[in-house]
Amino acid sequence: MSTSFASVNEDDRQSILGLIMVPTYELLRQYTFWSESLYPQTYSSYVGALYRSPNLSTSDQVLTLRSTIPKVLVCTPNGLADALAHDPSLFNIQAKRNIVQDLSCIALDEVDALLPSPSTRRSTRSFKKSPKKKKDVLYPLIDALMGGRDRKIQFIATSASLNAPLRGHLKVEKRWAGPATSYINADTSDKGTRVRHCCVVVNNRGEIRNIRTNDSEIGGSKELQLRRNEVSKFLGEANEDENLFESVAAAFAIWSAHNDNNGSAVLIVPSNASIKRLEDFFGELGLNARQLVNLSKDDDQDEGLQENVGDDDKGTLYITHEHAVRGLHMPSLELVMIAGPTKDVTKYSHISGRVGRFGQSGSPQVVTFVRETVTDDKINGEEEKAMQHTFNRAKITPEPWNTVVE
Repeated sequence: MSTSFASVNEDDRQSILGLIMVPTYELLRQYTFWSESLYPQTYSSYVGALYRSPNLSTSDQVLTLRSTIPKVLVCTPNGLADALAHDPSLFNIQAKRNIVQDLSCIALDEVDALLPSPSTRRSTRSFKKSPKKKKDVLYPLIDALMGGRDRKIQFIATSASLNAPLRGHLKVEKRWAGPATSYINADTSDKGTRVRHCCVVVNNRGEIRNIRTNDSEIGGSKELQLRRNEVSKFLGEANEDENLFESVAAAFAIWSAHNDNNGSAVLIVPSNASIKRLEDFFGELGLNARQLVNLSKDDDQDEGLQENVGDDDKGTLYITHEHAVRGLHMPSLELVMIAGPTKDVTKYSHISGRVGRFGQSGSPQVVTFVRETVTDDKINGEEEKAMQHTFNRAKITPEPWNTVVE
């Protein structure tokens, strides 16, 4: 940019200079952690935030925004929509009370999660089927901010899966990205740490084995079965989901013991799973488990995202949904566990990309737990085959999880 954010005099600033939009609250908190680390003395006047919160009303957030006018605003689509509904003049460059008259840069992080893109093959139709709020709020707002000005605004879109249809949409249909667009691609060869990808299959008897990579049977884990027996004493008769999570709990306990309780892990659960219920479930089993980010707690409880994790957070199992973990950098993370098969290669790449980042040391692992499903008293291997297909498409050869499974 021609003018550095830091070079603008605090007393002269009457406008936000940069806007960063992110898809989740969790990623918004990541940005505020980074900003607070970079600017510990002036953080409150440097970065503002808009998000949907049960503890902080939209009116209070807008009032703070207008009174401080930060240099950079980080927001979620829901927070932005609520703020616009509360104060329509906030980002209207034609209004006298707008706070974006000197806006210089707009960044959409994890852009394919912000914009509707369910299909890479039929991009035009998929964008037309976008949720109403994204069409009625996000698109018109960016259109208005990008146009109608004497000077151009720098537009940045980032994602590990910024595919060709989406790039075409941004350039041709929306015209947010101009003809002189520059692309920066990460070189995968720069990664200093090798990530191990594993998949284990759990049956309803609590037995676990590695995914089949050939026609031969692979042995199970006696240690995990013993742990499962201990777990079952707390729970009684388990349903299908509890059966899977019992195995996750036992496997995490074994992995944690092998690491002397020094490593942390994150468990990715289906979007319909209750994280609070799972937190209680694992807590009853004596595991150090917590929600990755809990809006009901103070901000300083979100240790999993910080650079320096205390002794109390070693051996912690963080629980979150797939969409919430996207884009996060957790320096202490050594293990990603996924409950159930991931059928979408892009989603799997974003999930597995939480470990082995920036030359991370150690032996980071990504382990998927799938059920050994039975139909008409026969093992059909539906979930196992689904993960094999995902591995094949991602050109990944799964390895045995020797830490837990013999």
